[in-house]
Amino acid sequence: MHVYNYFELNRQDMSKSVWRNGTANIDGVQFVDGGQLDSEMGALVFKDALDESHTSKVIDSSFMNCKSFCTYISNSQGIVLDDNVYFNAWVFAVKVEEDTTLTQFSFTNNLIIGVTNRPTVG
Repeated sequence: MHVYNYFELNRQDMSKSVWRNGTANIDGVQFVDGGQLDSEMGALVFKDALDESHTSKVIDSSFMNCKSFCTYISNSQGIVLDDNVYFNAWVFAVKVEEDTTLTQFSFTNNLIIGVTNRPTVG
């Protein structure tokens, strides 16, 4: 399976004040040319995912030519990133904001190759 552009997991819909519980179990997916240039919209975004009873996993996947972040995590918990390859990312391959609960965050056996500055900044 190939995913182009980006995917966002947001468990809270602020416009409707409704909480939606869910998980993402991604295994063997190739993310190509993901993210939006000069933004926080990465190829894969976990934002406001705070349900303690669920864990989202990204395993044995690859991220290539990310235009922003390959993976962006903010105000979230219960996230496992294992055995992934990040290749040719601009600025950050993986960015975890300070507001993320790191007690329920796992980042193991990942390979990061070729993180460079944004081409839009001279």
